[in-house]
Amino acid sequence: MYQPPENTGTNLEKHSNDIALLLLGRNVTFTEFIQPIGIPLAQNNSLRGSSVVHSLTIAGWGRTNKESRATSTVKIKALVHSWSMDSCKKLYAEVRPGQMCAGGGASKKSSCFGDSGGPVMNDDQLVGIISLGASKCGSDRTPMVVTRVENFLKWHAEHMKM
Repeated sequence: MYQPPENTGTNLEKHSNDIALLLLGRNVTFTEFIQPIGIPLAQNNSLRGSSVVHSLTIAGWGRTNKESRATSTVKIKALVHSWSMDSCKKLYAEVRPGQMCAGGGASKKSSCFGDSGGPVMNDDQLVGIISLGASKCGSDRTPMVVTRVENFLKWHAEHMKM
């Protein structure tokens, strides 16, 4: 289970390693609604470019708008865009290499309360995990912060050997 470090630093610093692995007690039966997803095999420098923007898909069961306290009863997905690291750092100076910005902007599509831990996908690969969102769901200017899966490939491999 993920536990942020002590109560020092900013929210971004506390959540800079916001990732976990779960060991399931039984095998998973794949269905139309339960499917595996790949992870990057190596660090993808194309997602790191200072001016490169990618289309990504997010999914979750969080709130559907900022006014409602109820979460969705079905999984919802949305197409969002990544932000360049330069643009991300202008809003979040303390963003770490293991994090990236996505969503928000003109599309007003983003995560909402209850979506944390959800997938950020590029085609058939899990490239991120929803970590922190803006205080206003679907903000027109503030992106969500995503944990970059590729930054944890070595950690993942070490823990999968257990």
